[in-house]
Amino acid sequence: MATIVKLIFLLILLGLYSCKESDSERIVSFDDFDLHIKDNGTGKPTVIIEAGLGFGLMHYDTLQTLIPHFTRVISYDRPGLGNSTQSPNPRILPNYVNELKQFLDHEKIKPPYILVGHSLGGLIIRYFTHMYPDHVAGLVFIDHPHEDWFEYIRTTHAAEDIIKFNKIFDPSLNQTTGIIKEEWEQYEINCELIKGIEIPSQIPVRMITAIKYGRNQESVGYHRDDMKVWADMQASIIENVQDAEQIITTKSGHSIHLTEPELVVNAIKELVLIYRKGEVNNY
Repeated sequence: MATIVKLIFLLILLGLYSCKESDSERIVSFDDFDLHIKDNGTGKPTVIIEAGLGFGLMHYDTLQTLIPHFTRVISYDRPGLGNSTQSPNPRILPNYVNELKQFLDHEKIKPPYILVGHSLGGLIIRYFTHMYPDHVAGLVFIDHPHEDWFEYIRTTHAAEDIIKFNKIFDPSLNQTTGIIKEEWEQYEINCELIKGIEIPSQIPVRMITAIKYGRNQESVGYHRDDMKVWADMQASIIENVQDAEQIITTKSGHSIHLTEPELVVNAIKELVLIYRKGEVNNY
């Protein structure tokens, strides 16, 4: 009996056993903006999903369904996207991070966190880790482009390829409007802001990379050989991390979490277990 009591106490300590009910979807209001969030599951560490450029939290509903089976997970519409109101702050990395930190502090969601970043979200979670390394238990990147990718395309490809590329990725030429256009306008500025900032070597990282090549990739001016460069560049982001793994898939395009969610969920679960094992050993 004493052993069972000790086990329950330990589970409570680690956040694995909890009576907290999820608040699910809600609006969190601040002076300058409102955030629409989804908050499901219980347990430590909390997983925070940072969306790709222009994407709202609905794009990550599959993860929101699967992750609560083993821990708490929060996704949100960044200011100006989905059901969140617009922030007056420019769409640059320090402001993204400050807005996320403001929300986490307001809701008393205690660190450390496992941060999951899709595409642009990868830049944001890297910058968050730079600012608050002690708040991060692990990082999962979902096809996060290297900050030199745009430069690589524009300095190595033929003019006809660059025209295709710019029709999608150049905010002065693409058809985006509103906050999505603003995110595009600041994207290369954010790439410059992250240059030279390394992930602390002690934080475990999983980099999930898509190298599928097909009509979608061809339509934006990519060549088949570019997919190897894409993967190598992503690998370079985590090369100095002690516990780092790159998971490469040929089956998915950029939104791996939609077509192969198990890859993302398994990576997150692995980092959750690493954190919990460390907590038990420390206890």
